[in-house]
Amino acid sequence: MKTHVKSFFDVTKLPTKIFLLLAVITGFLLFAKEAQLQALNLAPILETYGTYVGSLFLFSAGVIVVNFVIWLIKAIRNSFKVKQLKKDLQKEIKRLDAKEKAVMREFSINGQSSLKMPIDDPVVAGLLNKQILEINSQIGESTFIVGMFFPMSVNKYAAEMLTIGDVDLPLKPTEADKIIILSSRPEWAQRLDNLMS
Repeated sequence: MKTHVKSFFDVTKLPTKIFLLLAVITGFLLFAKEAQLQALNLAPILETYGTYVGSLFLFSAGVIVVNFVIWLIKAIRNSFKVKQLKKDLQKEIKRLDAKEKAVMREFSINGQSSLKMPIDDPVVAGLLNKQILEINSQIGESTFIVGMFFPMSVNKYAAEMLTIGDVDLPLKPTEADKIIILSSRPEWAQRLDNLMS
């Protein structure tokens, strides 16, 4: 019970819009013209509780300013993080080895933006660590044949940068190209296809 009462009066948990509303109301009481206050019958409130109204206005405005500064700092930090992530992803994409390219080609081969891949596969795990791939769900499925599978997709920033050339996919593949591409698919993908067929 005490915990609930304490959390109820914890102003740090109240949404900013409540303080904004308080600031607007108390600001109106403080800065409105006398005629406006008289028309709304609010003049007696200011006369009686003027000190409290002023204090509440300063407190509410202060909370709004602090929250805005915190939001601004977080936004700037996130902006720098995204820029650094994009820079790192660009480098990693250009350094993809043959096995990593084979995993990335699976999205094109299957024609899907999300695929189930084994998280215990070293190549897939490496692409996750590089943040080129990301897990779509925390719920996976396990099979004794192909391992622990999770739905995965290409990181949205990586997807913007990746080209078919980055994963050695020809623009107009010949029959010979198709044979080479299909024969170089990850072992787990081939086993999964055999399991599904």
